[in-house]
Amino acid sequence: MGLLGAIALSALSVYACGDDNNDNTPAGDGDGDGDGDGDGDGDGDGDGGVAPLDSGTALSCGEPATSCEGVSLLGGAAKLAACCTDPDDACGLDTTLVSGITQGLFPPGCVAKNQPAAPVDHKVSTYCTGFWEQIDAPETAGTAANGFTVKVATTSVSFAGCCRLEAGKGECGFAADTILGSNVGFGCLPLATFKNAFTAGDAGTAQFDQVKAAAVCDPTTGEQLTVPTDGGVGDGGGDAAP
Repeated sequence: MGLLGAIALSALSVYACGDDNNDNTPAGDGDGDGDGDGDGDGDGDGDGGVAPLDSGTALSCGEPATSCEGVSLLGGAAKLAACCTDPDDACGLDTTLVSGITQGLFPPGCVAKNQPAAPVDHKVSTYCTGFWEQIDAPETAGTAANGFTVKVATTSVSFAGCCRLEAGKGECGFAADTILGSNVGFGCLPLATFKNAFTAGDAGTAQFDQVKAAAVCDPTTGEQLTVPTDGGVGDGGGDAAP
């Protein structure tokens, strides 16, 4: 994990997308509920001259229609408008404001809400939280693991880990139900959501691919993926796939 740590730290440390500032880490760790860690919501302070979006009235998405509402952040200082995803026509939030605040590190557009973890009742993965912790900047000794932490202005934002099903396999993602104290309900966002955080060009692609290859988890448990070491009989003593 040494090389991975160096690569991921250089790549992800620049990504100032705000997630849940002390709202998204597992309960009891001092950072919040863990199932909503910040998946990149930014601090919503309008930095960079980006005007806050009006959350507006509720939209109807899908068939049968589902009512989708926008979300206010920081006591109404910033608002994420409701939107319908394309092509799924599911409820989402327009993250254009967040993209502006983070200088494009968080992609603009309609990000779907309620993205499922694997298994669906396991919103926070201890293993994936630890994985992000390993590639995070060093933290104070004794601090409870809270995943990946970034700075948004003067605010620390932490992403707890979650496991999601991607292409039939488990992949560590970022829990993002709560951001800066607001219930945004994104669920378990994939690593690909933050691809813009990596260096541009071939170097960035190599960084992203290496992190993605190691960020694997067991979608049946949401925790560490093990491989059999006895010719295929059992997995109790398996080694971590990463």
